[in-house]
Amino acid sequence: MFEALRVALLASFLGALACASASADGAGGGSGPPYPGGTTDVIIEHGGPRRARVYVPADLGAATPRAVIVVLHGGGGEGLDVSDPGGHPLAVFREVADRERLVVVYPEGSEARDGRLGWTDCRADNLQASGEDDVGFLRAVVARMRADYGLAAERVFMAGTSNGGQMTMAFAAQAGDEIEAIAVGNANLPENPLPGECTNGPPRAIPALFVHGSADPAMPFEGGCVANVGGGCARGRVVGATATRDAYLALNGLSSTPTRTETVEVDLTDPGPAEHFVHDGAFPVEWWRLGGAGHPPPSRLVFVPFSPLIGSQNRDVEFAEIAWDFFETRLPVIDCPATPSLPTSCLQVSDPLKALFQLKADPLDPARAQVLFKWTKGEIVTMTDLGDPTVSTGYQVCVYDGSPKLLASMSLPAGGSCKSGKPCWKTISGGFQYRDDELTPDGLQQARVKEGLAEGKSSLQFKGKGELLPLVTLPLAVPVTVQVSNSEGACWTASFGVDDPKTRNDSGTFKGKGH
Repeated sequence: MFEALRVALLASFLGALACASASADGAGGGSGPPYPGGTTDVIIEHGGPRRARVYVPADLGAATPRAVIVVLHGGGGEGLDVSDPGGHPLAVFREVADRERLVVVYPEGSEARDGRLGWTDCRADNLQASGEDDVGFLRAVVARMRADYGLAAERVFMAGTSNGGQMTMAFAAQAGDEIEAIAVGNANLPENPLPGECTNGPPRAIPALFVHGSADPAMPFEGGCVANVGGGCARGRVVGATATRDAYLALNGLSSTPTRTETVEVDLTDPGPAEHFVHDGAFPVEWWRLGGAGHPPPSRLVFVPFSPLIGSQNRDVEFAEIAWDFFETRLPVIDCPATPSLPTSCLQVSDPLKALFQLKADPLDPARAQVLFKWTKGEIVTMTDLGDPTVSTGYQVCVYDGSPKLLASMSLPAGGSCKSGKPCWKTISGGFQYRDDELTPDGLQQARVKEGLAEGKSSLQFKGKGELLPLVTLPLAVPVTVQVSNSEGACWTASFGVDDPKTRNDSGTFKGKGH
């Protein structure tokens, strides 16, 4: 376990990333999407070729996913079969990916000494482990996905159950700087860890979610021998589930007293309720105790029948869903890039001069500042593009001059309460509407985003005023570009000041129509 649960975190570990080869289908090269929709098996070179299965939503195309989740199967030979829809609870990550615009990667473990696929994690006394450098292999998988999609580590997550959960913690201990957070199902820290990082723990505090059945015969809730079929403790010993949680609480500087708790009891035929304990902080820890449940990952969609070797499954929660709910809170706030995105990477208006941008500024009285952006008669926009700003989808308005240089950045956070405690966002026919008379955080007061399932039917509108708006000096260098992006990865663009002869651009006002 983590050495003395030390107070000071280890210095960041900067590992060299292993090289990843091109897959057989040529994914990762060319100007199109890195991978087509559906599943693609890629070959990762690390001490020899190994497979990873990449799942991409059919409608993602060349867009950047919101995040990548690396999902690790358990030991015992399941391998990539856990990605088959309906066959295993871990396959539900594919459904989450379709809804949330994610990419899910299922790497294949190494062949253990019993001939079955598994992982060489941090157990020093696991006599069945292959001894392969599985951390190095997973580093190569993460490097491949980050390179193919241009993602920072803060948009890469790892989840695993059983031996895959132990491997997830081993990766966090040895390469935690390369992912943002972990989700661990029915897996505990080793009682006898390998020396070095496995003993010392992760190189930094890392957000972690844990799920464990209280009657797990394969990964004992109170600690002991792992999957000790036939005796001999050949797969090593682990500490208990609460000790595992407490190690991460100490690592992340959190109190042992939860900040929130809840009990979920949906399926009265399963062994018992799911108890949820939340320890909030900069690096939160969440823990689900599944009363009376055994070793199978909890799922409401994929049933795993009882057996004496694994026990009974909890049916109150879905492991993939609670893992994503936890990961999603770690996604970074949208930032405007220093220069505008290429127009071809964003949705555009269909007809000329059907966008409007107006900016008024008075340096002597910032309270008189105003901004208005209308994007109408645009390309096809779906509700999936819009996301759900009432819950999780934030919006960002970015304004650039002709240099090009970022002039203004204005945020519309997801959810939240505004006037009289009412929600800032509300659902309207075909879209969403926003109002915040307090003009926080960046001066935007109103917004409306609406789908359009035919060309020329979609629209967006943003309006703001007051001294919280970014201070901009007029006149502006043209062309002026306004781009709106959201945390679903969608982007809308329009340019102003070149093709509209009626453009006004003086010391007090910029107003123009664009496309």
